[in-house]
Amino acid sequence: MTASAQVAALNKCHYRPALGSGDTAAVLLTPDLNGMSDYLRQLTTDEQRAWLYEARRRGGLCALCGRALAEGEPVYVDRVVVGTSQYADPQVAGYPITTAAPVGAECASAWFLRDMQGQDPEPCLWCRRPMYYRSLDPRRRRAACSKRCVSRARAARQRQAGRLTR
Repeated sequence: MTASAQVAALNKCHYRPALGSGDTAAVLLTPDLNGMSDYLRQLTTDEQRAWLYEARRRGGLCALCGRALAEGEPVYVDRVVVGTSQYADPQVAGYPITTAAPVGAECASAWFLRDMQGQDPEPCLWCRRPMYYRSLDPRRRRAACSKRCVSRARAARQRQAGRLTR
């Protein structure tokens, strides 16, 4: 897929960069300091998918490279491409299917890191790990680095309310 086709596909699925990032096409085609383009990262191997699911389930792991994050190291919740939609007509290119992935600073996109400079991180509701979110989601009430932290915080709230005993 050519670069212009990727940009068109991303625009088709209503992808927009974080506030203050500028134009989508310019951001997606601008090379970073290491000479790599700033496209959305794509999960291509089963090992990367396993890292993604494990990072979202238990936290403390970069979803893109599998590196264990140090205690107190910030988590950047970035968008990654996990697949492409398929149309009945093989001549029509599908659009990318994305999901949120908790990653370390090394794997977060360069413009996402630039946008987060000077902003205060949100602490995870259970482990208090600093978190930065790439996009705003009106459904998210609190920052959480993993499903484990959500579960533990929910159990603590229920215990305080007297609905759960150990």
